Amino acid sequence: GDLLAATGPMGEAKAALEILMTKNPAEMQEYAALTENFWRPVPQLKAGRILAENGLAAAMLDNSDGLYKSAAIIAGRSGIKAVIDAAAVRPSEILSKWCAANGKNAAAYAIDGGEDYGLVFALRPEKSALLRKILPQAQIIGRFTQGSGTELINFDGKIDGFEHF
Repeated sequence: GDLLAATGPMGEAKAALEILMTKNPAEMQEYAALTENFWRPVPQLKAGRILAENGLAAAMLDNSDGLYKSAAIIAGRSGIKAVIDAAAVRPSEILSKWCAANGKNAAAYAIDGGEDYGLVFALRPEKSALLRKILPQAQIIGRFTQGSGTELINFDGKIDGFEHF
């Protein structure tokens, strides 16, 4: 019955790595915010502290494995199922811009990308209003239910599941 929520960048490191690998100076300059976040990520210490001090996270994990895999880890360790609603995932403006310019699916990057410095957590439904008030950048992106595994709804595409290289 808990909600699935996240805060921090999602999918930006995956896009930044692709930009860096093309070695296109114009693209690297235009999307410097993505590559800068890749080279100098900002840990979500303040957000983590807010979540902890207000008892908002029933379970929490960093997002270095990507949203899809991180949600699966939480669900697996808890003996339940994670349901990610792709329609609720809001990729950052810069990621959305880069994906649009390159014919890529921003939601797929946000769901499947890894190496981001974000947090994925379980939230009691009755605490969602408090979350929105004190950590408005957090996104409620799904829920945990009975069952096992991870389900992705409202998504037309393929998710590979991030693997560190």
